Amino acid sequence: MKYNTEKSKWTAPIATGHNIKGFDLIIAARMNELFSKKKANTILFNNLHHVDSMDLVYPLFENTNELSGYSLNALREFLGIPLDGAHTASVDVEHVAMIVRRILKFYRNIGEAYLDKIKGSFKKNTEVEVICD
Repeated sequence: MKYNTEKSKWTAPIATGHNIKGFDLIIAARMNELFSKKKANTILFNNLHHVDSMDLVYPLFENTNELSGYSLNALREFLGIPLDGAHTASVDVEHVAMIVRRILKFYRNIGEAYLDKIKGSFKKNTEVEVICD
């Protein structure tokens, strides 16, 4: 709770990782349920937001052959991150942080470049315009 400034489920830390939605968050919730003395009052992570690098990567590589798979090692290989120390918790956390930062920056750049083209795009009853060349 020391990282949750307002002590609410909305201001709790935002969980970030690789495949956390389908794995880590489920385990964390179960461990809290089984072992926390104050389970009803324990707020581990933000209830609304999480950042799963698998969710960030999928739209970039969907329907392409660029990425060999969606594993963390496949991402490391594609991005040129050395596998030294891979599968060590601290190294994996550092690599996921590097990947998430890079992809979020990429998305921000897309947003800045194309925001004016998508704004109000549903007001007109026209065909969807392709905004990325």
